[in-house]
Amino acid sequence: MLHALNTLALIEESDTRHIASVLEHNADPLDQIVCKLGLVTEEKLAHAYSTLFSISVLDDCAIGDEADKLPEKVTNALNQEFLYSNRIVPIISTATAVTIAIVDPSMISAIQGVRFVTRPL
Repeated sequence: MLHALNTLALIEESDTRHIASVLEHNADPLDQIVCKLGLVTEEKLAHAYSTLFSISVLDDCAIGDEADKLPEKVTNALNQEFLYSNRIVPIISTATAVTIAIVDPSMISAIQGVRFVTRPL
């Protein structure tokens, strides 16, 4: 991910080395580190992820009350601790899919975990 942020001109090469050093001694996720260091704003990072993963950026207002209307079978299938620790919010459920918002879309295993537990729903 660091290389991708550098390629998108969000951070300089020297910042990449500094961030890598911080990551070695810190358990915080990459997105939090680059924002805490003041290298990238959350908005710019969200748009970079949007470009990298060909996904939409979710506007806070877009969620509305939809998350409160998720079917019980969906909310029961999703472990709240897992969602919290992976910074995932399920926002919409249809008969064939559950749409999630995720802070770091590079966390493929977390996305696959949601897909696995919601597939039979």
